[in-house]
Amino acid sequence: MQFRIFSCRLLKSIISLCFILLIERSSNIISNSTVAQDQDDANQSTARLLSTANRSLSINTLQPYGDCPLSRPRLSPHPLTPTWQASFPGSGSRMSYHLISALTGIRTGDDYDSHGFGYDRVVVVKTHYPVKTVMNGFWELDGMFPRAVVVLRNPMDAIPSYFNLLYERSNHLPNHSTRGPNEEWIKYRDDPSFGFSGNIQLFEQFATFWMEKYQYSTNDMLLVSYEELIDDDLGPTTSIRMADFLGETEGVEPLPRDLIPCAWHKVVKYKEMKLRMENESNTKKRRRTQEGNNNNAQYSLREGPKRRPYTAAQLAEMLSMFHRLLLKFSGDSVFVSVISSYIEAVSSTLPVDG
Repeated sequence: MQFRIFSCRLLKSIISLCFILLIERSSNIISNSTVAQDQDDANQSTARLLSTANRSLSINTLQPYGDCPLSRPRLSPHPLTPTWQASFPGSGSRMSYHLISALTGIRTGDDYDSHGFGYDRVVVVKTHYPVKTVMNGFWELDGMFPRAVVVLRNPMDAIPSYFNLLYERSNHLPNHSTRGPNEEWIKYRDDPSFGFSGNIQLFEQFATFWMEKYQYSTNDMLLVSYEELIDDDLGPTTSIRMADFLGETEGVEPLPRDLIPCAWHKVVKYKEMKLRMENESNTKKRRRTQEGNNNNAQYSLREGPKRRPYTAAQLAEMLSMFHRLLLKFSGDSVFVSVISSYIEAVSSTLPVDG
């Protein structure tokens, strides 16, 4: 009888102990799961917290940018007051309007209205005026556009970039895939009708036109440089300035400021890497096609030189143009800063004569 009682008590103790162990194990599982979920949440919000802390100035490239799903840009459901997006040819206008669409969620257009969107359902309208004419007449359209985002790029780099585009088109190459060889660049550069000297005059006209257009309404123009937009430190900050400016238009609601560095990284840096990978893949395919067909297809398989040669006279011509612009618009601190950086870059470039 006593043995039976002892056995029952022992069995109850064992059951109780098992139950306690089961509860502790379940608690540990729940606790570990919660910690893992908290860590995932922390990882996702790291970029937001860091970019908020660094909102006023640069973002360190080692900091994670986080995840910011970007919606497909759409036409505005209601009319907007349109804004010009003006740039000299070869100054990254495509990159700029992709970035602007990412920042605002609204599609962009161009002065030709080539997509048939019209001008009041897009957030900005791309133009190269006065370098290139506008099909519908610039002054006929300009009354609709009280504001502008103007993107400058050092013409020492913008002119070769535009040359590369012309070279790709004339050789039936994909856009942004190939840099033309230096011998072709030199022919273009030294052409008396549309080469370097002609483009330098056009750059001066472009900068003068847009600076004079808004000299009495500086709040209606945002001046940014291409160099700042692609810079790892200045790019996110410049994008925030751009979003703030566009957000002043009624009906435009940009991304929250803490998500803008992530959007900048996805558009400016991620797309650069993706495009490079696609171009490498296309190059390999073209090489295989050429080797198989041996048909002498007109494709350049070279990446091409990144820096283009200029003569001493051409570098001096650029510097003279910059100094004329500085004298004319010395009161605009942003413009002076941008042009001064171009003077520094050109001054440090060694000439290559011949």
